[in-house]
Amino acid sequence: MIGTRCSARTPRHSLLRTEPRDEALRSAQTCYDCFAGRLGVAITHALVARGHIELDQDSGTVMDDGQVFLRKFVVMVTQTKRAGRLFCRPCLDWRERRAHPAGKLGAAIARRCFALGRARRLDGTRAVALTPGGGRSLREMFGIGPLSR
Repeated sequence: MIGTRCSARTPRHSLLRTEPRDEALRSAQTCYDCFAGRLGVAITHALVARGHIELDQDSGTVMDDGQVFLRKFVVMVTQTKRAGRLFCRPCLDWRERRAHPAGKLGAAIARRCFALGRARRLDGTRAVALTPGGGRSLREMFGIGPLSR
């Protein structure tokens, strides 16, 4: 059987090793220009649970209450049917196996968090760190708990 043995140079246990930044990626990261990881999933869950957005397999809709809620966060919500990027759609998070918001809405939420200094990108990776005030602010705004496990 060719190719079924592990190389003596690559011990099997080394394939399972994780690095500190792996936890940072699981906690919060960007998926293109939207939040993903536990942060993106938690925001999505909060928006759906509160009835602010409705998601189906391929798209999403921001409800009237959701528009009011998001304006408090200073995310302008304009749903148009024009061609181009979808306004709101679910994107399956590859680690959490649950949806995070994508499209123009997901990008607007992430962009606003970066602009307000609630989150910052970690150099050389897609990982995102919430600032102490940013974590507190997002917990209050979205009702999400701590992101670490």
